[in-house]
Amino acid sequence: MIPSPPTPPAPEAWPRVAVLILNYNGWRFMPGCLEALAATDYPAERLEIVVIDNASGDGTVAQMRARYPEVRTLALSENTGFSGGNNAGIRATDTPYVVLLNNDTAVDPGWLKPLVRAAEADPRVGGCGAKLLYYYADLPLKVRVERSFVPARDLPGNGDGRVLGVRLAAAALSGDAIGAQVGYASGWYDREGSGDAAYRWSSDEAVLSLPVGVPNAPLEVKLRFAGGPPAPLQPALVRLAIGDTTLHTVEVGAEPVEVALAIPAELTLHARRAIQNAGTELLPGGYCRDRGSYVEGGVERHAPDGAYEREEEVFGLCGAALLLRRAMLDEIGLLDDRFFMYYEDIDLCWRGRFAGWKFMYVPAAVVRHIHSGSSGEWSPLFRFHVERNRLLMLVKNAPRPLAAGAVGGYLADTGRWAWRSLRALRQGRRSAAASWAFVRNNTRVLASLLAATPALLRQRRRIRRQARIDDAVILGWMVKP
Repeated sequence: MIPSPPTPPAPEAWPRVAVLILNYNGWRFMPGCLEALAATDYPAERLEIVVIDNASGDGTVAQMRARYPEVRTLALSENTGFSGGNNAGIRATDTPYVVLLNNDTAVDPGWLKPLVRAAEADPRVGGCGAKLLYYYADLPLKVRVERSFVPARDLPGNGDGRVLGVRLAAAALSGDAIGAQVGYASGWYDREGSGDAAYRWSSDEAVLSLPVGVPNAPLEVKLRFAGGPPAPLQPALVRLAIGDTTLHTVEVGAEPVEVALAIPAELTLHARRAIQNAGTELLPGGYCRDRGSYVEGGVERHAPDGAYEREEEVFGLCGAALLLRRAMLDEIGLLDDRFFMYYEDIDLCWRGRFAGWKFMYVPAAVVRHIHSGSSGEWSPLFRFHVERNRLLMLVKNAPRPLAAGAVGGYLADTGRWAWRSLRALRQGRRSAAASWAFVRNNTRVLASLLAATPALLRQRRRIRRQARIDDAVILGWMVKP
């Protein structure tokens, strides 16, 4: 006899959930985010949507109230960051669960119920995280150098043995509306030069990753090759292809060359989505990384959609799509306002673990995420908060040797960069300005950390007095990079 399928819970059996969408000058993301959210498979009477606006200057509040009057909009008088804005939303709601959801996301219709089920299955689960996919699928564009300028060993001043192909100065999608960036997927060396003169060397075969928002639609990408090194022996011959289809062949000599590639709609079906986050891992030195990301050959890579399909406990979770149990927040406190943005989610998970709470990764909850849509990845704002907040988190939560080693290492790195910068300045090298910018950022990080240290140490003592587990349990989650 075939068993009957389980009866779905009655609407009143599902707990109430408040979805908090934080916004700062991100009106361009809001319609897509809200339209996807409106299709959520969850009883409407058990679901509250709250948009918290961090004093935007792009008219978000007026637009929200005119176009989405059914959505509660909470307008703050100043920009309080990711932590402060979400905390305001948590305090303004009273549901058993809250979801932190970035505005640069698009949820699948069935995203919420799996998160709630995982939390309801175990009362010690403090948070559940979605499988975050990159918003855009990746279309690999092959850059094959059929004939290079000259072997690496023969280039003036070069003796590192690299296989060098061609220098690419810029790659961008034509007419992109929300800032999707072309990625350097494989076969590219680190960026050299600065400003308009910056470029990357390719090896003899490299791949660019083109972001595709709508499969089976035409795409155009513009490439600018920087030209050859001084007195090249011969022009380089470059073939550009997707799959087995050659799109263009170009000869690059001493002068820059621009290429506009029109990619037919049928070729965009080669695009594949990749995982941005399947939970967060703790690394030696107190760094954290998205589970599903790894570095190979100096290039960051991401696991394809279809990996990480098991629901399981993880060290921490990403705040871009994160369900939190209010009972845990009542016990350990909210996000730390001091962090402003970045690492505040891992700080919360670390404190939750000290108090005996668990964190679950739920792959059935799928959310697409643009990632750094508001701050810009590796912008000065991004770098300052990522670097400072890692140190804040460690001083507050980590074992003393780990915290002291991280701060001492950062201080030593800053000193080394300052010495290099002085040498570059005395020698009149163009790299001096970039080096000093790095030193200035590090100095700001250290000054901010120093000012916060007394309060951090008070928090540290309180956390440890109330801890139910010791450092060894938490450090057991540490993985090799």
